[in-house]
Amino acid sequence: MVLLMRLVTGSKLYGLNHSTSDTDITEIYDHCKPSQTVTATVDIKRWPLSMLMRVADKGGHNGCELMMVDHAWCDVDLLAAFRASYICNPYLCQVRFAKAAETYAGQDTAKGRLRAAMLADWSRQIWETGRFNPRWVDSEAYKLIVSRHDDV
Repeated sequence: MVLLMRLVTGSKLYGLNHSTSDTDITEIYDHCKPSQTVTATVDIKRWPLSMLMRVADKGGHNGCELMMVDHAWCDVDLLAAFRASYICNPYLCQVRFAKAAETYAGQDTAKGRLRAAMLADWSRQIWETGRFNPRWVDSEAYKLIVSRHDDV
């Protein structure tokens, strides 16, 4: 079993973390059984490469964000060259991201609204370029939302 990629994901990647946020870590292996280890402060998700590609190719935001994340965020990244050339499927991402955004928005919380807006912005970026920046806190859309709402 070879570790191909390891990085911090979730709210700390997006820039939406707060003082009580746990640390989400995703590891991609050449082959393994999907698994998850959760403690009070760390959540480690392990996926085989085949699962990453299946999720990303079907427009799943968890897989797409792993394909788009900047190499600098990775502790291990043997997939860097391949990931740099990966283009998301705009149609599938539009459908899947919209469904996930609707779910987050339905939570009626500041966190849910931010995640819904993040997915909508990612979807727009994919339509324009085939790629997006998962470090959403750096985006103009995030800055605009925060400037208009004092509960985020």
